Amino acid sequence: MPKKKPTEGYPYTILPFVNEKFSQPNPLCVNIFFLGETLLRSEKVMDAYRQGDEAFRTCLKQLGLRYDPLTGDHHVVMRMDTTTAMQQNEFTSAGFVDDGILDLKAYAKFKPSGLPRTGGMAASLNLLRDTDPRFLCLRLDAACTPTALIERLRDILTKRHEQVKDAPFKGPFAKYYRAFKTPFRSVKAWLQYFQCYDLKRNKGLTSNQVAEQIYGTEDDAVNKTQQAIKRVKAIILSAEANCWPPKGVR
Repeated sequence: MPKKKPTEGYPYTILPFVNEKFSQPNPLCVNIFFLGETLLRSEKVMDAYRQGDEAFRTCLKQLGLRYDPLTGDHHVVMRMDTTTAMQQNEFTSAGFVDDGILDLKAYAKFKPSGLPRTGGMAASLNLLRDTDPRFLCLRLDAACTPTALIERLRDILTKRHEQVKDAPFKGPFAKYYRAFKTPFRSVKAWLQYFQCYDLKRNKGLTSNQVAEQIYGTEDDAVNKTQQAIKRVKAIILSAEANCWPPKGVR
């Protein structure tokens, strides 16, 4: 009986995610982050990478990722925390005031990076050209009293809300948005699932060896490992099918 050909390892290095302290990551950002992690483990993406940089970038774009996962660009989004009122960080510097509010003047000054790669000026112009009625681009005079501005905005937003409250989110982030919900309820658990998958797929360890490294002496460690690997395989298929965030995630 011929020997089974050993699985080729990843053609690139996947940077580890430095788990910074956050209590409740923004669901939208969690979806983006895990899309990046998932696509890096996709055989389809790996094949594209082996064909060259252009094929690799094109494949990622077709699958909905606009960050560079090889440099960890998608890690940055996990610094947004829904419980810290958007503390000063890369996002507030770039103009992200809060969920649903973007300061375009600050955003336009942001230099090319993962946030966004094209630079803030080009990204701001694209937002201004967007014809989606769901979004308003306003210039507010901060010299006016907050009360006066808020009251005027209340009328404008109430009317617009009635018009678009049931409208689908369009644009490059639509697939992540979906009512700002994420199926990845435990970031820590899913990071462990990816560790299990990497040790099995990339390092060639047995399930028992993986279980020992990740779960140690926990009860039913081997079964947890096998289930973790199955979960990662399932969401890889979803990502490759352009179905994100994935459905039926446990």
